[in-house]
Amino acid sequence: MDAAETRDKAYDVIYRALRAVNELVPAENRVRQSPDERLIGPEGKLDSLGYINFVAALEQEYEIEFGRSIVLAGVAPGDEAGDPFRTVATLADELVLRSRRQAGPDAGGRA
Repeated sequence: MDAAETRDKAYDVIYRALRAVNELVPAENRVRQSPDERLIGPEGKLDSLGYINFVAALEQEYEIEFGRSIVLAGVAPGDEAGDPFRTVATLADELVLRSRRQAGPDAGGRA
């Protein structure tokens, strides 16, 4: 799988998880499916319960899509620049990175 395909799959996983969470919240609290959408923090749409539901859905969707499990529940969100839950795009970057790591050294430059 090449890098562009991996990135597309990462966005698909995130958007499926967001759809699952959006079904549980009022319309005004729904998270847009956009790369620049803020997930956590002062401008984010996810409260603590929404975040927990989102992470659970995201881990499940990742396993379905990539055929491997991932644990994001231990990743503490914060306001620092390295927080993968800042936006949809930063989270997609994190999923691509983890997918490459899981693929191992045999994957070379491919993701």
